[in-house]
Formats: sequence, C-alpha cells, structure tokens
Amino acid sequence: MSAKQKDPLAWYVPPMVMFQLAVPVVGMLAFLLFPALQAAEHGSPVPAAALALIVVGVVFLFLARLQFYRQPRFFMFATRQLTDIRRRLRLTAYACLGIGVLMLIALAASFDP
Repeated sequence: MSAKQKDPLAWYVPPMVMFQLAVPVVGMLAFLLFPALQAAEHGSPVPAAALALIVVGVVFLFLARLQFYRQPRFFMFATRQLTDIRRRLRLTAYACLGIGVLMLIALAASFDP
C-alpha cells in the first residue's frame, strides 16, 4: 500500500468530537454511580450486585465478539456470522448488562439527597 492510499480500517476521530462524546457518557455514568456509591456506604448490596452484573456482561460480550476483534472489525452487528455458542453468550451478556443498568436506574430513582 502506497503512502497516499488510506487504510480503510484506520479510524480517526478528531479530539473535539471525542470530547463532545465523552461529556454525556461521563454525565450518565455519574448519574448512575453516585447514588450507587451513596447506597453502598449505607450497606446496601444492590450497587455491588448491579456493578458485578455489568462487569460480567462486559466480559461475556467481549468473549462473544472476540472473533471479530481478532480481525480488525470492531463496529459490526453481524450476528449471523457468530457461532451458536457465541450468540447465546452475546444474549446472556446483553441480559446481564440490561439487568445491571436497570438496577442502577432503580437505585438512582430511589435516591433521596
């Protein structure tokens, strides 16, 4: 590949766009995690369970999509190319993530400052 040709798999995101995307994500994480930390100080097991479910979901999702990560295809929704076991793992990952996030949202909704 010559120096003038661009690699179609090379992604470039300008720093300002990354900053603009990071601000809402950090705000949403703070909205969910601050009440969880407050409840954890009072001995509630809900935040730990929710965060554990989210971590398990992220690990399962990583393992389900590992074959795509080995090829440089990071942003794909190709579920037909997944094996049956990896499809089930992906479904389990989304279930864990969804339940964990719903637990954190419920905890944030019940937060009384």
